[in-house]
This record gives sequence, C-alpha cells and structure tokens, in this order.
Amino acid sequence: MGPHLIARFDHLERALNRLHTLVQKVKSQKRFLVDLDAQDIAVRNIQVAIEAITDIANSLVANKGWRKPESSPDTFHILADSHIFSRSFAQKLADWVRFRNLLIHEYASIDYRIVWKAITIQLDDLRKAAEILANFLSEVE
Repeated sequence: MGPHLIARFDHLERALNRLHTLVQKVKSQKRFLVDLDAQDIAVRNIQVAIEAITDIANSLVANKGWRKPESSPDTFHILADSHIFSRSFAQKLADWVRFRNLLIHEYASIDYRIVWKAITIQLDDLRKAAEILANFLSEVE
C-alpha cells in the first residue's frame, strides 16, 4: 500500500477515534445538542472520515481499472459490483457520502439529532469499510 493510501487510512482512524472519544465525553444526546464545540468536532470528523474512505475507495477503483464512478456514492456501488462490499453495505456507504454532502452544503439546517445517531449507532459502518478495504488491499499486493 502506497503512502497516499496509508495517509488516508491514518486520517480515517484518527477521525473515527476522535468521534469515539467525543461520544464517551459527551455521553448523551441532550448534552450533545447544547454543546456547540462537540457538534463542530462531530461534523468535521464525520467529513474527514467519509472523505478518507471515499478517497481509498476511489484509489482502488482507479488502480483496478474499473469503470469511472458517476458520483462519489457510485464508487461504493462499483465496489459492490466487484464483490468487495455487499450491495446493502455499499448502499450504507453511499448514504454516508450523501450525509457528508448535507453536512457541507446544508450546514445551516443540520439536524444534530441525526448527527448524534450517526456517531453513536452507525459509525461502525465506517470501521467495517476500512477493515474490508485494508484486507482487500493487503491481499492484492
């Protein structure tokens, strides 16, 4: 695995760890909804994590010479077509990309209850994706 991908995995791991630590510190949705700093940390680290996992996936698609993604979410469908992810898991990751886009482009109307749910219930999707991609990349080297 090249330095570009190693750096992306490092950024992903750091972002996921920051989110985990944040949840442990804040402890409840009620506190999260009034803690502006916690909200900013969550949003920023979700963005970094999604961007990193998308960069890793795009690098894999490009290096394998698979079809060019029509969009960032489509990258994960290509990986499902190539049997890296199940279709349902690829859809979850595509939804994460759409969520990241909402956080960036619809920042004035973020529902922080959804952000809390994402970092407390759904974050394991990103760890699972990283593990699958890392295992696949180590097998093809």
